[in-house]
Amino acid sequence: MKSSGGVTGSVWIGAVLLVAAGAVAITIGVLTPSGPAAFGWFAYQPLAHAAFVPGGQTVIVWHVAVAGWVVFGIGVASLAFLAGHVIGRRSQGDIGETTGGPR
Repeated sequence: MKSSGGVTGSVWIGAVLLVAAGAVAITIGVLTPSGPAAFGWFAYQPLAHAAFVPGGQTVIVWHVAVAGWVVFGIGVASLAFLAGHVIGRRSQGDIGETTGGPR
């Protein structure tokens, strides 16, 4: 099954799936309220003059969200490449027909 520009439909589907998977991973990473489970903590005396304030002004991005952004970016770049490839193939055909030269 060939689409316009000689690129197979499965390549388009793969690029769209990358974008969708990245969006899902970003959503999961952002909506997880406390992040991954924290196992293996040891009780120790806190550092002198150090205070832990939960929900302070620290922004924490979980690994799932970072991986989601990477997959999303690769998917968007793939879609952009495929769209440019198809547009380039179409314009090459149009130029060859209008100038009368070989394609």
